[in-house]
Amino acid sequence: MDEFAATEELSSGYHFARECMIRVVGVGSGGCALLQQLINAQLRNTHLLDFVAVDSDSTVLARSTAPCKIQIGADFSSGSASGAACAAVNNARAELEQALRGSDLIILVTALGGATGSSASPIVAQLAQATGALTLCFASTPLPQEEPQRLTRAAQGLEVIEQLVDSCFVIAGDKLVSDQLQEGTSQQAWAAVNEAVLQGVMGITYPITLPGYIGLDFSDVLTITRNCGRGMFGYGEGRGPNFVAAAVQNALHLPLVEPEFIKCATGCFVCCLVNRNFPIAKWEQISRELQNYADEEADCKYGIVFDDQIAADQMVIVLFLTGLAEPVTA
Repeated sequence: MDEFAATEELSSGYHFARECMIRVVGVGSGGCALLQQLINAQLRNTHLLDFVAVDSDSTVLARSTAPCKIQIGADFSSGSASGAACAAVNNARAELEQALRGSDLIILVTALGGATGSSASPIVAQLAQATGALTLCFASTPLPQEEPQRLTRAAQGLEVIEQLVDSCFVIAGDKLVSDQLQEGTSQQAWAAVNEAVLQGVMGITYPITLPGYIGLDFSDVLTITRNCGRGMFGYGEGRGPNFVAAAVQNALHLPLVEPEFIKCATGCFVCCLVNRNFPIAKWEQISRELQNYADEEADCKYGIVFDDQIAADQMVIVLFLTGLAEPVTA
């Protein structure tokens, strides 16, 4: 546990999660770049996460500060499900298996469209699942302006990954880059992807590693995400007199969230970052705000994590929706 968890007096209602071995694995050059952004962000629970960088390019790995770096072969010329891709990974299979062994939760981060990310990520996902760990994936897809070959590779890779991980949360380039960024720079677009991955990993790992009130634990995350296929997630911030409603609305209206699927979700878990003086009466408001959108029979788990850098009239929320089915049309 962190210093806060180790030194604070245990008060009634506080949640202290058991230790959980969490590994975050970046695959491909884009995935390694996303992983590095997570490391650089110095999340409050960074010391409780193991970071693993996997790529075919030694230059990419040399730039990474991940404690564990694994170089795989370079022949991914024939696509995501090819024998060439398997052969390229096989030279490092033992090293990969060793790096993943003993995990409770493995989070893959990858940017699909390139040869290594699209081809190697499904194989790494398969090795992760073989450990018995809960395996989740955050996968970004190319911007619509990128060349057709990258879009095709991304679609092929994503199709395979979704069959191999428990839940896959897609950061769709064509949705995340909203109208206000259409005339922006590539750097702004990539920053938006970085922020999405950062919020996603934070939203999953904070509730099970940091102390809070009414907290989630690993079993809650397992219940909501095991064997669920593609999921959606959103995040938002609220400030001022109506900060709870504003945070929920901003999360639900993020371009990554498709409103028509919200009612179709069978599972939902929510991470809220609040000041320790957060009025407990407002907890009911969070549930009520979300219930206006989610199916009343959906299995919903909620968790509050304290963050003293957040003001008393401020909240950051990250919500995950799983078990999505096609919406029924009239």
